[in-house]
Amino acid sequence: MFTHIPGKSKKPSLYSYSKKSDWNCFRETLDDLITLEIPLKTEIDIEEAAENITKAIQKAAWQATPDKKEQNSTECPIIVRQKIAEKRKPRKRWQLNRAPQDKQSYNNLANELENLLHNLKNEGIQGYLKGLTPTEVTD
Repeated sequence: MFTHIPGKSKKPSLYSYSKKSDWNCFRETLDDLITLEIPLKTEIDIEEAAENITKAIQKAAWQATPDKKEQNSTECPIIVRQKIAEKRKPRKRWQLNRAPQDKQSYNNLANELENLLHNLKNEGIQGYLKGLTPTEVTD
């Protein structure tokens, strides 16, 4: 069996859907990269100019748009990943046969996972609040 799920490679695009592109940076970078003194007398000149403008637009767009952060599964505590894996088996069993005892088992594990996540979130908030001081500036 596979040790991981192979993912599709994402095609490069000029505009990511993060909506955080710095358009002023894009304009300034594009202005710096574009040269308007290229003679356009032959087909080769036109093709080179088109290629250059395309590369300049791509470079400016990639420079002005921040990379989208990938979701990293290693940030999740191992106990949470184990609970999720433990919950999947009864869920699959219940989906296949719809037996009441399987549904009960699945619900119990789902509630345990929900409580665990709630407790971890509360612990994180408590730790953050304990670290606050009245004199220091915090983010």
